[in-house]
Amino acid sequence: MEDYVAAIRATKTLPLTTDFGIKTCAQVQALHRHSDITVIGSGLLDAYNRGGPAAVL
Repeated sequence: MEDYVAAIRATKTLPLTTDFGIKTCAQVQALHRHSDITVIGSGLLDAYNRGGPAAVL
């Protein structure tokens, strides 16, 4: 994944966001060096599905 993100970054000057399938802190830590923004939407959806709205607040 890191090589893929680096290849995209090499062709673009806009801020880079990684966001698909990010669920864990370890994934965020692995990607934060390579992107400007990392979204943990999948992790939030998993938490919501397990515990409802209170689980994501």
